Amino acid sequence: MKLDPEIVRQLMQVFAAELDECLLAITEGLIALEKDETGVGRERCIDGLFRSAHNIKGAAHGVEARDIAEIAHALESLFSAMRRELVAVSAGTINLCLFSVDCMREAMTAFELQKPSGFDLQTLLLQLNQWQITGKADAPLLAEGDESEGNRSDADHPRGQVPDDIASAPPSGVSELPCPEPRPAADELKSAAQDADAAREGAVMTRVALHKLDLVSALAEDLLASRIEIEDHLAALQRLHHEAQSYANNWARLAAMPPREFDSVASAWERNPVVMAADAIGSLKLGIHSIYKQMSGSSSRLGLITGSLQDQVRTLRLVPLASLLRPLARSVRDIAQDLGKKVEYEVVGDEIEMDRPVLEGIKDPLMHLIRNAIDHGLETPKERLARGKPEAGRISISVASTGNRILLTVRDDGAGISVAKITAAAVRKKLLVASEAEALTRQEALELIFRPGFSSREMITNISGRGVGLDVVLSNLNSLKGSVQIETVEGEGTSFILGFPVSLSTDRGLMVRAGGTEFAIPSVSVVRVMEVDASELVDIEASQAIVIEGKAVPVRDLSAVLELEQGLSSLQQGRLPVVILSNGWQSVALLVDEIVGERECVVKRLKAPLISIRNVIGGTLTGSGKVVIVLNPGDLVTSALRMDSGLRARVQAQGRPTVAPHVLVVDDSITTRTLEKNILESQGFRVSIAVDGRLGWDALQKEKFDLVVTDVEMPVMNGFELAGRIKSSERYRDIPVIVVTSLASEADRRRGIEVGADAYIVKGQFETKVLLDVINQLI
Repeated sequence: MKLDPEIVRQLMQVFAAELDECLLAITEGLIALEKDETGVGRERCIDGLFRSAHNIKGAAHGVEARDIAEIAHALESLFSAMRRELVAVSAGTINLCLFSVDCMREAMTAFELQKPSGFDLQTLLLQLNQWQITGKADAPLLAEGDESEGNRSDADHPRGQVPDDIASAPPSGVSELPCPEPRPAADELKSAAQDADAAREGAVMTRVALHKLDLVSALAEDLLASRIEIEDHLAALQRLHHEAQSYANNWARLAAMPPREFDSVASAWERNPVVMAADAIGSLKLGIHSIYKQMSGSSSRLGLITGSLQDQVRTLRLVPLASLLRPLARSVRDIAQDLGKKVEYEVVGDEIEMDRPVLEGIKDPLMHLIRNAIDHGLETPKERLARGKPEAGRISISVASTGNRILLTVRDDGAGISVAKITAAAVRKKLLVASEAEALTRQEALELIFRPGFSSREMITNISGRGVGLDVVLSNLNSLKGSVQIETVEGEGTSFILGFPVSLSTDRGLMVRAGGTEFAIPSVSVVRVMEVDASELVDIEASQAIVIEGKAVPVRDLSAVLELEQGLSSLQQGRLPVVILSNGWQSVALLVDEIVGERECVVKRLKAPLISIRNVIGGTLTGSGKVVIVLNPGDLVTSALRMDSGLRARVQAQGRPTVAPHVLVVDDSITTRTLEKNILESQGFRVSIAVDGRLGWDALQKEKFDLVVTDVEMPVMNGFELAGRIKSSERYRDIPVIVVTSLASEADRRRGIEVGADAYIVKGQFETKVLLDVINQLI
């Protein structure tokens, strides 16, 4: 019997959610086994692995996902052999099982898209079957369509291949070889997988506790009762309206009579017409007062119900932090193996819940901090033993809730951060001068690591990042109305304390008017609201600032920052309203036309493709139904500080043309060239293009460029060769080079470091905002 398509879609959603849960359980169980669990703990762990594989097999058969079912069946058999101690729990066993988990994820993507998987299923099944018999596998697993050796680096494993060394891997707990993620055999599957992920975002399934639904149901019933009350009030108002209309008609008719006729009619009445009118007005007044009291009570009850309902509906969107923090154990393991380090990962408090958009927003900053902790914070096992520390480093994440905010602490027991080295590096990179460095407090010196340009080239392109430094961690947190603090002790370790709201849906906003338009600025980023006299503006390096608590804060006109036509309308004599915003270590004073006041806002955030609009978070509605744009404080500070001149300088320069940065885009794909050119030109850059590295090098000889964006795989001269030639040239070495490529292996990233690329962005992870952020840091 053929099922209804909607039923099939829902069934696939349920299966995908169950598969994710079971694969996470298998991953956690395998990592736990790798820690040398013995006795009852070991048996319980393997039992859990067996059950998860068995559940996947049954569910996959139910939806006819045959590839997944076969892999799950082979894993089930292997776990059964482990339970009977026929197969040792070794690093090789763990690596093969984790690789199989990755293959099932890829097989799920291929199944949803009705495309072939990018790995050799039969070879994988053969290895799993061999392993449960002999404890090793001989056949290499090679992705379909990837038989050419010419494009591989010696340092990289073939796509989709289990390392040959897996059979001779060291005992449990001493594994040094990473298990590579399986990659699709064709670029089309990669692209389609991204489309499928984006589509799934709109159909994310969240488990909801039954008692939460009961509360929502009870509030919905109360809401229905309030609606009935309102209908009764409307009926009473209608009766009162008819009565008032009758009085009005009668008095209008009497008013139209001639005086003699009116007197004769009035003399026939039993009561004086004026007294009758007063009685009628009194009756209407009493009726209106009665209805007002009833409606006031109903309105209060309705406000309580809708407020409670809104709170309860918001809780339905909340998901536990465990859904983000638990899967990170696999990433910690893989990164540690890549770097030859041993790391213990611990999480406390991950049962705390938060809004899914916030959870998604902290994912990248958290991953960046963990990579940095493993790469730069934790010492090698040899170094740790020499310092009297345990061989394995420790990374712990603790979560605490304080009202409507969450504090997440990422702590490592590594070497700590040297304040002296930070300030020396900042001076060397010309982020500040020596005298400024000496005047910094310890905390101010630590916060230098969040400044753009502080990260080294190795941090940009290797394990620690994707073309950006810790400044983007701060930027991402600011976009979530979050914050970050650092605590460090040299030789003992470092803690990063992240603070962010539970939900982004409601906020208090400062309402301001600029350029004739009303805007809302989230109050959490507003440091101060004040008025200044035009005479208080001081000139600093062709810009203007005001002095607050001994520090100069740059002043910018908000309407000019937002590129509104009335960009200079606020420049007038007298008291000027100013809003002080903070974005990490940066602050700016924004001049506005008027400060309207503060109010609670329900923020509707922008959706794709509008999500990258500069300076805007979303919108909110006023009580009258007017749409007000909600501004992004982090973007505002960044945009304001990038303006070339201050207020008086802009007045003098009004009408004078400015020269935009010139960018050279080198790519043999017309689609990619056009995309990047349009993105950059929309942001005000001048763009020239070249279709290969040789033509790109020729263009450098003819024109002056401020930055080069290049692909790698191109005819005549590839991107690595072009970058190497630029960086080895005394004339061009200071031109920043960004590599944007589909090559995602560590070997390719290392090659990018070696040739001197300033940033490395993988096309599969490509986003407009990422490219623009990196360019704005480097220019």
